[in-house]
Amino acid sequence: MAPRPLALGAQNSNDSSAAKSSHWPVVTLLCAFLVSGCIGGGSRTRAAPDEPIIGSLPTIPAPAAEPTKSDAGAVSLVWENDFFAGEDANYTNGITLAYLTPPLGSLSESNMLRQYATLFHFLPEFGVEGHDERIAFAIVHSMFTPADIRLPNPPLDDQPYAGVASFDQTFMSRGEGIQHSYLLRLGWVGPRTGADELQKSMHDWIDSSEPQGWGTQLPDEGIVNLAYECRQKIGRRELGDTFSMDAVIGVGANAGTYFTGANVGMVGRLGWNLPDPLGSTSPQRGLTSEAFRSGKSGGGWRFGLSAGVEGFAIAHYLPLDGNVFRNSRSVDDRAPFVASGRFGVDFGVGAFGMGVSFQKFTETFKAERSDNEYGTVTFSLSF
Repeated sequence: MAPRPLALGAQNSNDSSAAKSSHWPVVTLLCAFLVSGCIGGGSRTRAAPDEPIIGSLPTIPAPAAEPTKSDAGAVSLVWENDFFAGEDANYTNGITLAYLTPPLGSLSESNMLRQYATLFHFLPEFGVEGHDERIAFAIVHSMFTPADIRLPNPPLDDQPYAGVASFDQTFMSRGEGIQHSYLLRLGWVGPRTGADELQKSMHDWIDSSEPQGWGTQLPDEGIVNLAYECRQKIGRRELGDTFSMDAVIGVGANAGTYFTGANVGMVGRLGWNLPDPLGSTSPQRGLTSEAFRSGKSGGGWRFGLSAGVEGFAIAHYLPLDGNVFRNSRSVDDRAPFVASGRFGVDFGVGAFGMGVSFQKFTETFKAERSDNEYGTVTFSLSF
């Protein structure tokens, strides 16, 4: 749902190849610098329970007798669009509205949320005494389009039109320098998501080309997906009273009708009064704790830079492979392995946080006519 039609036609293969690789040296060097800097000597400390983990929950003190603002929950709005990267194809728009509960240990034993959480204590590392545990709920909507939206019948080997809507629940447990997250995604793909009407209305509002091919979109079908992710802080280096660097590695596994595969990645960051990082949550992949960066009550300003790389092994990806139980369009020769790089800027004051980031992927299928990249804007507020 880009504000103007960009990259509507097929690109020259040589130009496309050059464009796809132009950002990778920058992202790789940034990530290598940040990670090596924080684990390569100097003042290093192991992550303590009250230190923020990249992509982790907000920093929470031990539960007090009376709830404080630090014990409150948070709301987050994440918007992704390929217009920010100068494209208008593939994953073209995504939005997430999410709510993060207060620490479950700060709630009364009769609280409905705390009672609900006990139903999931069978999950490894969830329900462990002394861990900071929370639940996040999110409403997610995403759109996917081929390279040329002017065609009523796009090429069969291009990205199919698809609209995806889901309700996500994420169960998070943080111990000493490590965090475990479990995601349950229940959703729908197809015309009932309203993606076609939404994109047409927005393009009409901004006086852009009307997409003509939504009649070929993936048909209606339910979505069920499970995911697990573990993130471990591997180093921290203090460079001054308020200036520091740190790094995190993460691994994950997914199974379901939306995405089945595995991922591994690394993120490094540096900044002043480092906040929890912004802008790396993707509506495509589902909500993680990265969506929340609630600030401390009465806190001052904070600013950070981050860069990361991630690799994916893919067995099934619905937007490219099509429906599981119904006949639908799909691409030919989807890549079994995909890499991504991202860099971002996060800043905030007190309870408010904001972030902007850019993410780019390697080729996801053989006939890809446009770069697979997008920008993300995130707003969050603790209360």
